[in-house]
Amino acid sequence: MAEPFDTTRDSTYWKRALQHGKVDMNDTTIIYPSFLDFCVKVYRWGDHTFNGYDSTYVVSTGKNWKLMLKNNNWLSSCIGHISEERMPVGMYSNMTSSFGAQLSFMAVSVSYMMNINDLISGNKVKNKKFDFSFTCSRLYLSLYNYKGDYPYYIHRFGDIPHQDIRGYKFKGVSSTLKGTNLYYIFNNRHYSQAAAYCFSKYQRKSSGSFIAGIHIFNEDVTMNFNDLRAHFPNEKICDDLSYKYKGYSALFGYGYNWVLGRNWLFNITAVPGFGYRRSTPGSPDGEFDFWSCDYRAKMGLVLNRKRFFYGLHLFTEGHWYLTKHNSVFNANHDLNAIVGFRF
Repeated sequence: MAEPFDTTRDSTYWKRALQHGKVDMNDTTIIYPSFLDFCVKVYRWGDHTFNGYDSTYVVSTGKNWKLMLKNNNWLSSCIGHISEERMPVGMYSNMTSSFGAQLSFMAVSVSYMMNINDLISGNKVKNKKFDFSFTCSRLYLSLYNYKGDYPYYIHRFGDIPHQDIRGYKFKGVSSTLKGTNLYYIFNNRHYSQAAAYCFSKYQRKSSGSFIAGIHIFNEDVTMNFNDLRAHFPNEKICDDLSYKYKGYSALFGYGYNWVLGRNWLFNITAVPGFGYRRSTPGSPDGEFDFWSCDYRAKMGLVLNRKRFFYGLHLFTEGHWYLTKHNSVFNANHDLNAIVGFRF
C-alpha cells in the first residue's frame, strides 16, 4: 500500500511526517533543523537514560491514552500510649469511599472523583486528599497532602474495659499530612513500577529491584479528649495534644513483580525509612530533635486483556512519634479498584 505522503528523507521530511502524525523520535534517519535536532537528541538521551528497558523483561503497551474508572477507599488509624502515665490508646477512622473517572495521555492525567459517603448518607466527610506521582524506569516521585477532620472509633482507651469502649465515636481528631517521596530504582532495565501501577508497560518476566530514596514530610495530628475527661489519670491530658513535626528520612527497600501467567501481574513493594525529625512548638513534648521511623508499602494486582486492564492497588504508610512520654503510631491505608481502556 502506498504511503499517504512523500516519504523522501530530505530536509523537509520531518514537516510532512509531523503533519501526518508519523514522526518517530527514535528514527535517526530524519533530518531536523539544528535546534530541533538538539532537542530531539536530548529527548533520546533522556528516554534511554531514564525510561529504557530490556525488552525481554519490559515492553511498552504501544498506547498513549488511557480512560479509567476508579473506586478509592481510604482510612486512618492511630495506636500507642500518651502522657507520663503511658496510657494506651487505639482508634481508627471511618472509611471514606469515592468513585470517578480519569483520562490520561502519557504522563498527564485529569480526573474527577465523587464522595460516595456523601451520596449515600448525606453526611459531609471533611477530608481532602491530593496525590501526584511520576514514574519512569529509574525514578519514582510522589507528592501527597491529606487533610481530615472526622470521627474516629476507639477500640482501646486506658483502663476502660474493651467491651465498654469498643466502637465509641470520638470526634476530637484532626490531621494534616503532607510530603514528598523520591525513589531511585536500581534494576531499572528489568523491573517496572509502571507496569503494576500506571498500566503503561507490560512486565514479561518476573523481576525485582532494590529501591533507595528520600522522604520529606510535615505532620500535624491534634487530639482533644475533653469528652473522655473522667477516664484520665491526669486532667492536663484533656487539653489538645498536637503532634506537630517535620521529618527527613532515608529510604531503602525492595520491589518485586511476579508475572502470574500470560496476563496477570502481582507487585509488592516495601520501603522503610529512618532519619531525622523535629517537633515544632505546640507539641506535648515541646520543641526538640529525635529519630524518624516510618514506612511506605504497596501491593498491586493487574490483569491485562488486550486493550482493557483491571487493577487492585493497596497503599499504606505509617509514622512513629516516639518520645520520653509519648509513643504514637499513625498510619493511612488506601485501597483502589480500577477498570480501564487503552487507545
